[in-house]
Amino acid sequence: MSVATPHAGAAERLGGLSRRLAARTDFTGCLARMVAGELTVFHEVWGSSCALLAAAMVHAGHRLLVVTRDNRIQDDFFDDLETWGFGTDPKLRAAKMPTISTVAGSRRYALDQEYGDRLRLVKAIS
Repeated sequence: MSVATPHAGAAERLGGLSRRLAARTDFTGCLARMVAGELTVFHEVWGSSCALLAAAMVHAGHRLLVVTRDNRIQDDFFDDLETWGFGTDPKLRAAKMPTISTVAGSRRYALDQEYGDRLRLVKAIS
């Protein structure tokens, strides 16, 4: 049985990809048009490339709110952010919006706690 060993420096090169993308003039031009209110579309971006694009936008100095369809996709997105070096820069932060339980009755305290957690996050990003 063979064991694959990671190439030395591969993680650093992957992590630096979002910074290199953020520095490209064509990318910064797209972001400038977006900030100016113009329609900006990034075609064929899906999977982990969404996290790469988001990380590059943040590295370019923009605040970003990402909304996902469900918790599984949210978890995958956060895992992908780390792949692109988002977690290695102490100036950059990402936070997950706590989910709201839909259980009635006995879970009332948990619902109050979840609403409080969500409110604290909204205050922190506003």
